[in-house]
Amino acid sequence: MKRFLQKMRAALQGDGAQPTYDDARARAATQFLAEAGWAAAARAPLAGDASSRSYERLNHPRYGRAVLMNAPPEEGVGPGPFAAATGSLRARGLSAPEIIAADIERGFLLLEDLGDDLFARVAADTPSLETPLYRAAAEALAALHEEPATELMSGAGVEHPLSPYDKETLHAEARLLFDWRLPAALGAAPSAEAEEALFEACEQMFAPISDIRSAFVLRDFHAENLIWLPERDGVARVGLLDYQDALAGHVAYDLVSLIEDARRDVSPEAVEATLSTYAAATGEDREALAAACAVFGAQRNAKIVGIFTRLALRDRKPRYLQLIPRVWAHLQNDLRHPAVAPFKAWIERWAPAPTAEDLARIAAEIAPAQPVGAAGATLDTAMVLAAGLGTRMRPLTDERPKPLLDCAGRTLLDRTLDRVKEVGVSRVVVNAHYLADQVEDRLIARAGDEERGRGAMELHLSLEAGRPLETGGGVKAALSALDRDSFLVVNSDNVWTGRRALAPLLKAWRPDLMDALLLLVPIERAVGYTRAGDFFLGEGGRLIRRGEAKRAPMVYTGAQIISRRAFDNAPSGAFSLNVVWDELIAAGRAFGVAHMAQWADVGTPEGLADASLLLSEWERLAE
Repeated sequence: MKRFLQKMRAALQGDGAQPTYDDARARAATQFLAEAGWAAAARAPLAGDASSRSYERLNHPRYGRAVLMNAPPEEGVGPGPFAAATGSLRARGLSAPEIIAADIERGFLLLEDLGDDLFARVAADTPSLETPLYRAAAEALAALHEEPATELMSGAGVEHPLSPYDKETLHAEARLLFDWRLPAALGAAPSAEAEEALFEACEQMFAPISDIRSAFVLRDFHAENLIWLPERDGVARVGLLDYQDALAGHVAYDLVSLIEDARRDVSPEAVEATLSTYAAATGEDREALAAACAVFGAQRNAKIVGIFTRLALRDRKPRYLQLIPRVWAHLQNDLRHPAVAPFKAWIERWAPAPTAEDLARIAAEIAPAQPVGAAGATLDTAMVLAAGLGTRMRPLTDERPKPLLDCAGRTLLDRTLDRVKEVGVSRVVVNAHYLADQVEDRLIARAGDEERGRGAMELHLSLEAGRPLETGGGVKAALSALDRDSFLVVNSDNVWTGRRALAPLLKAWRPDLMDALLLLVPIERAVGYTRAGDFFLGEGGRLIRRGEAKRAPMVYTGAQIISRRAFDNAPSGAFSLNVVWDELIAAGRAFGVAHMAQWADVGTPEGLADASLLLSEWERLAE
């Protein structure tokens, strides 16, 4: 039985939409610059990194040039670690950029502009300078390593721990090859046998060196993160960028990062000059250094192959696939050293070498980025699943359905309706079963609120009498009310941070290629989540079940776009959406796309409390 609740007016009076979070963020940046005395500066965007940090170059008529770092804390990329690392590096006489002004709470730094002379650019323009540049970089590393790594970094009023680059971290990074490259190459979940063998190989390879943590490791020490400053003296000639992920580890890690560059070929002469300069400055034994470079090179290059595959499949940046052949060649070079023999055996057994055809196939079906509204005109309808019994939430759900529980001042149902509305949805079907009258009453009240607001939605109720139909059966029963070829389906107990959390679905949806597109979150971004993950991503972003693997890198967040035809072969009565997904996965028509902020697993009263705290903090920072 379906009951029409309320239909809103097609057009409402008003002067336009409220400012988005992006508008608010831009205003906050302008305010920060005004408070720092830089309001008069001309502003131009600079290339960013792989995170949600962004940068602008400023040119002030009186003060000259500077760089604005915009690092939103609510997106998990606040500037605190960078500021603390900057202070520690400058204290050692190295050319990290001076911090001119800082607002750590709001996520802004005003930095010294070190210029445009990246080592990679200078070496390309003047090849004769390549070896001197790399020798200077080795001298800077040697100076950095003169003093042991400290437990705490400090700068701009921020203290931040210099965490250990321990065996667990090395394992987790090497596993990125398993999590991303293997599923994409094989089209299936890697086996439990491969997973166990990887762990054993890493245990053997890291055993001699994993406890050595004497060095301040910058982690991305390569030619596109180094600036040539020839007007300065000594090691200060090497300007440093992108070191906020610093750890305490082995001296060889940054050294091999420099000579086995993922983005450019380093000449043999420059490699030899780097190693000999560093060894002479530090007294390191060349043979021991070569063995450590092979181990950390193998670990780092395996990690980078995984990261570049992840950037293509999860973050929809296929250009990184073009860099994989060079990184794989570095890996093969590292595997020649006897210290890496266990890992070499694993690679040869389980990890197929990337070919041009292989990488082209992976890239072929990754949807290009497009404006968020591009697909929105055909996705004006959503179904919100609100018919669950909420048994794991008892006693909170003894007298109230789970969708009506409070989460940071709003019901879970209202928060879900807010999320679908912010991406342009104008029609919503909500199903209900347990304490359905309360859900209906809330929808009627919400309909009244919508009528008095802007951009109102139609709200419909799909009532499930008798026994609940589960997720798949609930959607199938509502197909006539949904009345669209494709539509959003969103669980009513989702909690996301971030701006326009459902927008990645609309950006990536391709009905010619897909019948289901699931919104996923990296397992490390799933707050309160204690299970083993749901999916790997295969070629073009196709879903692969975890299978026998102990862990999968992506978690389903309870939001998807799905086509009407996906239910053509679905059973009658109660069934899970997993039934539909399994058929689509087998047909190659089920895909995943990532939400890169945070998602909370609201399955228990404790999870609800954690989600409330998460949202309260994010909303405070996002204001």
